[in-house]
Formats: sequence, C-alpha cells, structure tokens
Amino acid sequence: MKYLNLILILCMTSFFSINSQAEWVLLGHTSVEKESLDARELKRLFFGRISQWDGGEPVKLCFLNDSNALVEYLGDSTKYSKKRFLAYWNSRLFSGDNIAPKQFRNSEELMDYVTRTRGAICIADPKAVPEGFSGKVIHIK
Repeated sequence: MKYLNLILILCMTSFFSINSQAEWVLLGHTSVEKESLDARELKRLFFGRISQWDGGEPVKLCFLNDSNALVEYLGDSTKYSKKRFLAYWNSRLFSGDNIAPKQFRNSEELMDYVTRTRGAICIADPKAVPEGFSGKVIHIK
C-alpha cells in the first residue's frame, strides 16, 4: 500500500510538472541557429545580456502584450513581474544599452513578425501558434 501511494504521488507530480511547462512556448525566426536553450541562456536573452546570436545576427525580442505567457515565464523563472520587467527595459532603453522588446496587440502580428524578422524570438501562448507556423520552435533544456 505504501508503494502504491508513492507511485500515485510520483505520477501526479510528474503530470503537474509537464503541465506547467505547456503554459508558454519559445518561438524564433528560422535564422536563429539555436535548436534549444537552457534556462540560464533564456534569462540572459530576455534581460539583454545576450544581444547577438552565434552567427552575429542581433537578437530581437518580442511578445504579445496581453498574453499570460510572458507573465508565466517571468514569474516562474525570474521572479520578476511584467511591470518590473518593462521598467527594467525602459531603464536600459534610456541608457542607450539596447532596444526594448517589441510588443504586439494580437497573435497574428506577433507570428508575422517572428516569421519575417531575422533574429526574432518570442515567448507565446501555445494556443496562439497557428497550425503550419513557418518559424522555429526552440526547446528549453
């Protein structure tokens, strides 16, 4: 009986950990040479610590303005709120360091930008990704 309870607990925790990963997806332009990123690289990208891809192409961050995907990523991985994240980028923008992430009002514009803009990368809601998306899905290690 003890083993049955332990197996049940393990199955439930693995189900919830898989389910929490499905709340956002990382998308990129086909020119992005990376097939996968680890959590540290992703954080460095979204906070402007990495501004160029390996091939020298500039990183162009973007996200859907009213999507929960960015909020989920920030909360789970960085402990930043969306407001704090945008304030961080505003301070970097005014200091002349980088270009702030581009924000979009709807998923169609976001997907169009990612598929047409070299170096583009975004965090999006998996439901917002259209069938036949011609960009790249980048896996998180």
